[in-house]
Amino acid sequence: MLLRGAVGLIIIFSVLFCLAEPGAAADQCLISVIKPGNLSHLDLLHQKFSEQLLAASPCRIYLQSPNADDMSLRNSVRKAVAVGSDLIVTYGAAATLAAKFESDPVPVLFADVYETASLQMV
Repeated sequence: MLLRGAVGLIIIFSVLFCLAEPGAAADQCLISVIKPGNLSHLDLLHQKFSEQLLAASPCRIYLQSPNADDMSLRNSVRKAVAVGSDLIVTYGAAATLAAKFESDPVPVLFADVYETASLQMV
């Protein structure tokens, strides 16, 4: 049940962001996803997210599955910015922290982060 709620929130925010973006046409919306490592719960989360997003909007998804080390995560965020992503979705605290430092000016939507206050994303 918790997974369904998390996926639903990610979908809602992703679709609303991409449709509200003034310069981006809906058919050109690109959402980059950074899913570190081979964790089964993240695989399931991303599968549900991509199924529901593709059913709800014409956005394209660019998935990256880097190693969980800081340099690999930061390089993935840099690549997501370089390909012209409208939104970056990160799974886990490590990927979210990498995106915090490398994603400017692309907004970040994060999931599977349990202690958000320690991220100081303000």
